[in-house]
Amino acid sequence: MTRTTGPRRTATLAAAALAAAATFSGCSAPTDPVRDCLEQPLPAAPDALVLVVGVHAGAPAPALPSSAAPIVQATLTAQHPVTLIANDGTPATIALPAAAKVATATCDAFKASLSRVTNTVIDAITGAAADSDGNHLYDALALAGNTIRTGGWKNATIVVIDSGLTDTAPINFAQAGMTTMDPAQVTAAAAFATTTQPIDLTGTTIQF
Repeated sequence: MTRTTGPRRTATLAAAALAAAATFSGCSAPTDPVRDCLEQPLPAAPDALVLVVGVHAGAPAPALPSSAAPIVQATLTAQHPVTLIANDGTPATIALPAAAKVATATCDAFKASLSRVTNTVIDAITGAAADSDGNHLYDALALAGNTIRTGGWKNATIVVIDSGLTDTAPINFAQAGMTTMDPAQVTAAAAFATTTQPIDLTGTTIQF
């Protein structure tokens, strides 16, 4: 029978200890879950995120675009507020369930809980429905700006999940002949609308 003694036994024990440490670290709390647990790092989280979602009768249910998912997840991970605004003829805020805290005990827990809270936002988006005729993106953005000012958020982001084609004056794409108008006329109408009814979005990032 061969017995391991001296330096050989010490080396064997050291190797076993390193293996155990490696196994344990896989279950330990990650220092930075966004960096350590995800294949693609999330963007920097804004102080607050406002999602403006177009809801139109007879149109498919709105959905969260894959390009917008990272900023939603970054905001949720940072425990910063997410607000949802339904854009119809009378844009209004839709109440979201209180977001559960994203767990950080392990990478598995982090990814599972992040998926759950993200799905809460996705369900709210797909469930949004119009309660009035029309589409008024200007009023939706004005409401988003007011929400940001009321919250006192200095570094907020608005994500518009909508075509941007309004059917309210002065630019009404539901009006016959509007899509064939001289672009200069449309530009003039837009300039008039924004100069006579300005929206204060100072310090806010808008993504379409």
